[in-house]
Amino acid sequence: MLRLIVLLLFSCCTIAVLIAQPKKITNKLIDYSDLKKAGTGFLIEFEYDKKNPAEVADKASFSINGISSADVGLIEVKNDKGIPLKPGSHATDKLPYSITKNILVLDKGTSSHKFTITYSPTGGTAIDHDLEIKATEKSTEKPITGATITTEINSYIAKANEYIRQNEIKEDRKRNIYMKGNQVYIFLSEDGSILKSDLPTTAIQEYVYHFIVISCKNCKHTSKLKLEVEGSYNPSYLNFVLNEDKELQSEKENNKHDPPIYEAIHYGSYGPFTDSFKVKVSKIDVEDQKKDQVIFERSVKIAKLYHVSISTGLFNTTLKNPQNIEIADRIQSGVAMGDSTLIADDPKMRGVITIMATYYPGGRSFLFPPTGNIFDPSRIGVLVGAQLNDNLQENFFLGLSSDFARGGSFAIGIHCGRRNFITGGDYSDFNYGTDKFIGELKVKKEWDIGIFFGAVIDARVALQLFKGIGGGDN
Repeated sequence: MLRLIVLLLFSCCTIAVLIAQPKKITNKLIDYSDLKKAGTGFLIEFEYDKKNPAEVADKASFSINGISSADVGLIEVKNDKGIPLKPGSHATDKLPYSITKNILVLDKGTSSHKFTITYSPTGGTAIDHDLEIKATEKSTEKPITGATITTEINSYIAKANEYIRQNEIKEDRKRNIYMKGNQVYIFLSEDGSILKSDLPTTAIQEYVYHFIVISCKNCKHTSKLKLEVEGSYNPSYLNFVLNEDKELQSEKENNKHDPPIYEAIHYGSYGPFTDSFKVKVSKIDVEDQKKDQVIFERSVKIAKLYHVSISTGLFNTTLKNPQNIEIADRIQSGVAMGDSTLIADDPKMRGVITIMATYYPGGRSFLFPPTGNIFDPSRIGVLVGAQLNDNLQENFFLGLSSDFARGGSFAIGIHCGRRNFITGGDYSDFNYGTDKFIGELKVKKEWDIGIFFGAVIDARVALQLFKGIGGGDN
């Protein structure tokens, strides 16, 4: 019995719900016969384009179907504020009501509006009916496709290229970075994507970093980008964290028909650094801070900068120092001349092996090839050293070097050293083995100056070369 009662109650509720469901209006017509029935609700449901008022007015209008000249009942439509809507011109069989855009306040998304339709028969009781209009705005967003993404990226890159041209920034193809002097420029889109070139995996201490964000100027933004840079600079031995955040605000909301306008936002300059530094870019939801999202994060190592290097020099010098000088018979073209000459080892320009110390005023990293021409300050070093032999104290070298490769440089300078000379006359231009010598041979030493030139190889590079020649690390 109890089960039967529950079943009956459930059936009654179901019937009541079905009865309470509004009658959906099709073809923009309401049957006059339905107006005479109490409790009948009506529903007009449609999608609309907010930019097309004619479409809205058309889809929100309706007519009463089935009214004859004999019907004298008054039909009235009021909005939710009780203001009656005026019907348009009508024939005897229709009474059209137009609910225009001025009456419908259609917001983005789905809008629901309530109206009341009243049928007042002559001498009878007025019957009110609920009328609901559900209007849903059509989606105007285009589906994201590969072509759409490519177009947006190209727009970002085009703006970045414009910024590069206007600020005379140059591309360093060897290092795959964009620079102006010691300034490195990193370009990001507003969603954190890398444009043009990434941060270098290894950098040098003199770099200062500029972060440029390309953003849509006339688009609606609900977030901002936060840039955090953490690093240190020695010898100050101070660790620091720098951060900058800017809202991606627009001048006005794009009406979706205007083409997007892109701008370059400068997020500040950071550096120089030593050892390493970290960069993190986060996207912050202005309305909900919990939705922060890290969209870009990098760690960059700084190549050690050397100001002094120890190297080996292979030089040719104009300071003559003949060795083992002896008197010998003078012979020319195989014919003995009947007199004497002098013979010696190394009587002319000679080669020397030296140990050198090079000072780089601007510092030098051996992880990177030199840049600029041979006279670029970043290549130039001041070197001093001595000949690598048993008499280090007898030959000194002072000059300038210019790097031609990592760890290798050309050098030129002054050679000051002690040399052998013959007493008893001027033998500075004596041609050993050819010129005639008369007198007693006496050899002494003196200090003199010459010019040297040659190549310098950094000891670290030379060590690696010798290891390679030896066939391993042993």
